[in-house]
Amino acid sequence: MLRVTIVRRRVAACKAANVPAGRVRTVEQVLASPEVAERGMVYEMEGGVRVTGSPMHFSGTPVRKPSAPPALGEHSDAILRSVLGYDDERLRELRSTKIIVSAVTPSLSRARPELVEGAATTEMVAVPRLRSG
Repeated sequence: MLRVTIVRRRVAACKAANVPAGRVRTVEQVLASPEVAERGMVYEMEGGVRVTGSPMHFSGTPVRKPSAPPALGEHSDAILRSVLGYDDERLRELRSTKIIVSAVTPSLSRARPELVEGAATTEMVAVPRLRSG
């Protein structure tokens, strides 16, 4: 309780001196705050994960809903094609030698079965370590 009182006093002192200030909140506090809800900043991602969107709202630029990061290896083929110039044959060769392997493991499929849906297209690139000397 002492810590909360100290924070309140410091925020009040800053505001009295015309210095913008506010307490730092946890993610849970931010997601539950009425200010964030009022501005329509809370979005639910796949799997029920809640995140905040941009606090910036401009009249000429609509706010976009945040998107989930790509699945592990989701863009491997595109990157290997565009950056390294690999073709289908080279990608098949990498898969056959297990340099590109499936990202879904049996333990993952048991722990998070919702991630397995569509897993046949999810791959990752294994990069060998470089040895110095």
